[in-house]
Amino acid sequence: MFAALVLATQLLAGTAKLDITPLNNGFPTMYLGGYESRGDSPATGTAKPLFLRALALRQDGEVRVVVALDVLGVPRRMYDDVLAATHLPPADLLLVASHTHSGPVLFNSPNAYITYGMSPSELGAVQQYTLWLTKRTISAVDDAIADATHPSVLRYGVTHLAPDVDFAYNRIPVGKGAVDGPSGLPPTDVPVLSVSDDHGVRRAVLFGYAAHADGFAGGAARAGELAHVRDERFFQYHPDFPGIAAAEIEKANRDAVALYVAGASGDIDPSRRWDGVVPDPMETPGIALGDAVVQALPYLRPIGSILAAKTGTVDVPLDVFDADVYRRLQYDKDNDMWGRHAKTMMAEMSAGKLPFQVDLAITVWKFGGDGLLPLYLVTMSGEPLVHWSLALKRGALGVAGDTWLAGYTNDLNTYIPSDETAIYPAYETGWSYDPLLLPGGYQTNGSMIIYGYPARYKAGTIDATILPEMRALSR
Repeated sequence: MFAALVLATQLLAGTAKLDITPLNNGFPTMYLGGYESRGDSPATGTAKPLFLRALALRQDGEVRVVVALDVLGVPRRMYDDVLAATHLPPADLLLVASHTHSGPVLFNSPNAYITYGMSPSELGAVQQYTLWLTKRTISAVDDAIADATHPSVLRYGVTHLAPDVDFAYNRIPVGKGAVDGPSGLPPTDVPVLSVSDDHGVRRAVLFGYAAHADGFAGGAARAGELAHVRDERFFQYHPDFPGIAAAEIEKANRDAVALYVAGASGDIDPSRRWDGVVPDPMETPGIALGDAVVQALPYLRPIGSILAAKTGTVDVPLDVFDADVYRRLQYDKDNDMWGRHAKTMMAEMSAGKLPFQVDLAITVWKFGGDGLLPLYLVTMSGEPLVHWSLALKRGALGVAGDTWLAGYTNDLNTYIPSDETAIYPAYETGWSYDPLLLPGGYQTNGSMIIYGYPARYKAGTIDATILPEMRALSR
C-alpha cells in the first residue's frame, strides 16, 4: 500500500526540443518580426538557429506543459489551436515567447498589416509559417507528454547577475515612470527552476530575466541610442541573449533542455546593441546569464510539486470615446504605419468591431508541499512593464511565498503598464501628447498602433482590473 501511494504521487517529467528556424524548414522568404523599419526585406540568413523547447510535468493524473519558443510572441489563435489538439485544460498549458526581435513574423501578433505594411501574398506566407509552427508546437507537446516517464524533483531559487555584467536598463526617460519614477530600476533577479532526478541529473531548467530580446535592433534604435547605427539593419535569424543563455545551460547539463521564461520587460532594454561591427553583441550577456544560472543550480531549494493551476481573462477598458480616435481616422491617410492603423480602425468601425477593451490572459501555477515555502508563477499575456514584477515582489498578491512574474505567455496583444506608468506619454503606454491638437492634446500612438487598438487604456482602470484577478487565481 505504501509503495502504491508513492507511485501515485510521484512527479514525472518529459521534454522535447525542435528546430523552428524558417530557413531550415522550407520557408525561404520570411520577414523578421519586431520593427516596421525591417519590413522591406526578408531574412537573409541564420546567425543562430531558433528552437522550441517543451517540458511536461505529470502527477496524479494531471499533466502540465510549458513550451518556450524563440519567437517575438505567441498569437492567441495558435494557443487556442494547440489547446484544442492536445486536449489540455487552458490552465495547464503555457506557451512562452522569448520575444526575440530576430525571429519570423507570426500572424497576427502584432498586426502584420499595420506594423509592416505587408502585401496579401506576404501575409499569406506569414500565415503558412504560423500554421506550420502551430503543428510543430502540437508535436512537441505530444512528445514531451509521451516522454513524461522520468521520476523528478523540482527545485527553485533566485540568483543575480553581477553589477558589471547586468545588461538591462529602463528605456522610459528619467522622470516618466522609470528610474526616478513609479516603475523604478529593473530587477536583476534571475529566477531558476530545475527538474532533476534523485541523483541530481537534470532534465530541464526554467530560467528568467527582465529585458527585451532586441539586441539586434539596428535601424530601430531610438533617438539618443546608438544613433550612428541607424542604417545597419540586421536581417538574420537569431534567438538573441535568451537563446545564447539556454545553449550555455544545456552545454553544462547535457541531458537537459533550458527554457527561457521572459520577465516583465515591456520597458526594459539591453544596454548592448547591434552596431554593424561587433559580430554578436548578445554573446557576452547571454553567456553571463547562462553561467549565472549554471552556478546557481546546486543551491536551489525543493519546492514540491504544482499544487494548483488556474487561469482567467480580464477586460481592461480603453479610452475609446476620446475624440482623438476620430481625428486620427479623419486625417491620417498616408500609407505608413499610422495611416494603415487609421484605415484598419475605420474598417472596424464600419463593421461594428472596434475594440472597447484589451483582453488579457493571466495564469497562476502554485508550487509547494508540506513545510515548503510556496512559489507562485504568475504569467501574463502581452508585454507587462517592470512595475508588475516589482509590485508582486512588494506583496501585491497578498500571499506568503515567492513570486515569479512572466510575460509574453499565450498571447501577444499589447503592452501592459500600471496606472502609475500609464499616465506618462510613451511608446509603451500607447499615447503621446501634442498641445497643438484639438482640446485634450492626446494622441493614440506607439504600442496601441502596432497592436491594432483605437486608443490608450482608460485612466485609473488598469490596476483595479488586473490585480483582483491575480489575487483570486493565487488563492
